[in-house]
Amino acid sequence: MNGTGYILVVEDSRTQARQLEETLKPLGCSVSLAYNGKEALEVMRRERPTLVIADILMPELNGYQLCKIIKADDKLKDVPVVLITQLSDPPEIVRGMECGADDFIVKPYNEDFLLTRIQAILRIKVEEHEAAKEVVILVVEDSPTQAEHLKHILEQHEYQVSVAHDGREALVLLSQGRPRLVISDIVMPEMDGYEFAYEVKRDPELKKTPVILVTSLLDKKDIVRRASVVADGYFTKPFDDRYLVSKVESLLASSRREAEGDGDKINVSFAGEHYAIASGRRQILTFLLSIYENA
Repeated sequence: MNGTGYILVVEDSRTQARQLEETLKPLGCSVSLAYNGKEALEVMRRERPTLVIADILMPELNGYQLCKIIKADDKLKDVPVVLITQLSDPPEIVRGMECGADDFIVKPYNEDFLLTRIQAILRIKVEEHEAAKEVVILVVEDSPTQAEHLKHILEQHEYQVSVAHDGREALVLLSQGRPRLVISDIVMPEMDGYEFAYEVKRDPELKKTPVILVTSLLDKKDIVRRASVVADGYFTKPFDDRYLVSKVESLLASSRREAEGDGDKINVSFAGEHYAIASGRRQILTFLLSIYENA
């Protein structure tokens, strides 16, 4: 594969696969061919493609199924998938959207039209990649070893990382420059993660900054307490590196959407104690997903 990445074409018709390979040559990318969904997954897991173009009607594993598997894989889910088919019924197109496809092209297609669509998708991926290099994530962790581990994981994905060793130091760094996301340990000296998250979320300038809490605590009351300080998610130690990166990407994507307005606190009784949940709708949803994924 060349330095510009490669496009994977998945088509059970060898004639059409080669024709599509020829059509894509003007893009300057290498093209690999797979003749069914299972073969495509084997190729992708050996070397991740820049983009996948897949026919829908294939034996063994059809295009919908292949797309669902790709989008459910933490290492592959951000690879754009374009589905190509002769089917043009609206329900079929909806199925393509439901499985997470990035685009849907109906045969027969104009070659220039196909190239324009593929170029647009590749351009967006390049822009997202470049934007990610400018994202600063603040890690708040009193353990130098664990702070360095988190920093290493994030820098591997080209995020810029700042490190604070407790909540008070983190607030000073936040006042000097706003990061796009914060990952904070809970048990720390000076100011713990709960108090720190509360201070972030009550600050009008910082409250929309996603905060992820990291802890080894498993008490269910403690989980509810996380919601009361409007954390956007949490991890229990030890955590899977891929899950961490996936959650970071998800929260960064959410933070780019339209900001929510502040709402009234929700009063909740749990295990004989009362809590005032100040989360907005986005925070509640992402928080509940964090609980589900950590169950």
